[in-house]
Parts: sequence; C-alpha cells; structure tokens
Amino acid sequence: MKPGGVAVISTFAIGGPEACSGLPITQYSPESLAALFNEHFEVVTTGSHGHVTPWGSTQSFVTVVLRRTTDHVNQEVLSDD
Repeated sequence: MKPGGVAVISTFAIGGPEACSGLPITQYSPESLAALFNEHFEVVTTGSHGHVTPWGSTQSFVTVVLRRTTDHVNQEVLSDD
C-alpha cells in the first residue's frame, strides 16, 4: 500500500466471542488493534458494533481505519525463504 492509502480492519472486540467456528480467537480493543500497525500507519478513526448472528445472539466487533504513513517495505515478509 502506498503512503496515504487507507486500510479498514475489523475483528473480535473485547467482550466478544471467545471462539469462531470452534476455533479460539483473539479479542482486541481499538487501541490494541491499532498498535499492531502503529509503525507504518496512523489512526483515522475507530469504532465498534454488534453483529446479530442468525441464532439471535450479538457479537461485539471493533474496527480501525488506518492511513499509511511510510513507504517502508519489510523485505523479510517478501522473502521466499
């Protein structure tokens, strides 16, 4: 992503489900989710919402909108080794 590009990322919020399709998940606050990207992104906005499942329960999700601030590419991630 070029500098200035925007990413929208949503995942399970704190207080949300502890598993999805039987698999354990990790829960995030807006701050802890944004912190995963803070080396190369700035926070534009954050939010949370409840998703009502087909079974009638509500699951909590968190969303962060981030803007790319650097043009750094991690060569280790791109390596085929």
